[in-house]
Amino acid sequence: MESGQKPYTQLPDSLDMEPLPQGATVVPVPPAVLPATLPPRDFLAWSLGSLMYFNCCCLGLMAVIFSIKSRDRKMLGDHSGALSYGSTAKGLNICR
Repeated sequence: MESGQKPYTQLPDSLDMEPLPQGATVVPVPPAVLPATLPPRDFLAWSLGSLMYFNCCCLGLMAVIFSIKSRDRKMLGDHSGALSYGSTAKGLNICR
């Protein structure tokens, strides 16, 4: 027995395994389609609001810059980079 595989367990004898009746049709069911992972958020609207109304120590400007970087990374398909820049923008928006 290979490691990582579960050992075979025999079904109990009391389990009824009668075959399908004559003329029964088996219809294959397609597998459920799982939704793709959501793209990372860039918080651009929140950053623009911080820039316009709460520009304390230029954190609003830095948040807008990181939001734009996050949006660029998202468009290039670099989701980990977009997530990193987006979380930095969110942190700067919260600190404002």
